[in-house]
Amino acid sequence: ILCLCFFLQWQVSAQSFWDDQFINPGAYSSGGDYISDMLTTEDGVYITGYFGTIDGIITNSIAYWNGDSWENLSTGLKNEDGSIADGYELHLSENLLFVVGEFEQAGDSAVTNIAAWDITTKEWIVVPGAFNDVIRTVTSSGSNLYVGGEFTEIDGNPYDHIAVWDGESWNAFQGGVNGTVNVLKREDGQLYVGGDFSSANGLAVNNLAIWTGAQWTDFNGGADGEVFDIHIIGDSVLVAGNFEQLNGASIPYLGILSEGFWASFPIQPDGVVYDIEENGNEIAIAGDFDQIGVLQTNGFAIWDDNSW
Repeated sequence: ILCLCFFLQWQVSAQSFWDDQFINPGAYSSGGDYISDMLTTEDGVYITGYFGTIDGIITNSIAYWNGDSWENLSTGLKNEDGSIADGYELHLSENLLFVVGEFEQAGDSAVTNIAAWDITTKEWIVVPGAFNDVIRTVTSSGSNLYVGGEFTEIDGNPYDHIAVWDGESWNAFQGGVNGTVNVLKREDGQLYVGGDFSSANGLAVNNLAIWTGAQWTDFNGGADGEVFDIHIIGDSVLVAGNFEQLNGASIPYLGILSEGFWASFPIQPDGVVYDIEENGNEIAIAGDFDQIGVLQTNGFAIWDDNSW
């Protein structure tokens, strides 16, 4: 979970100073506010999380920065009683911006934890399906939309934490996994899955698994704690979460898989890492950590290929 609007400026333009256009008054409701995800396009930045207003504009947990000012997406994300709801992740597929989380309304439309914003017509589109619990992650491949989370039912039918929308109906995905899915990533025909689970369709795994296109496989021994993000850079895979070990090796909170082996960064953060982002040769991490070595970080740090 990103607790800093500051992260937006790094994503828009990699400069060595913070731009105060995002800072005051920032995203606000009545307390406990956070930004959980952002998505950068050629024209601006979308964010979601839990917040009521930005710069005095009522946004309700989802908003768009057009380069000059903030815009709302109609009346945003809300619960059935009209209260502010939670957006967890964004995904853009052609002209549709998908958002998942824990909410019952998107604009004036009744939905259940998933909806799509048409960035061309600027209207909310209902994605059918009554989920019985939270959706935490969303990605796509071709015409298929993949979601993962805490849910075990859609429209009363059983689903094991992963489901696929083919444009007409929801389908189960290869037996799913037996616990919460926090992240799904598609790459080279494979689906990378991370979260808090111990099996994938009966195969023993440790919070990480890969669907190869033909079968489930263990992801290089996995992690001994919950995984929150997976980021693929070339032939390497970065993993973030609340773990102490990767495949039995002492690699807390943040690790990298390269040439088949897990490794740590030269200096590791001292707490949980929730999110990994890439900008050119730099990698940014955000989470619940205060230090990396002697560096005071307050939950945000950038790796410049040599040092934090």
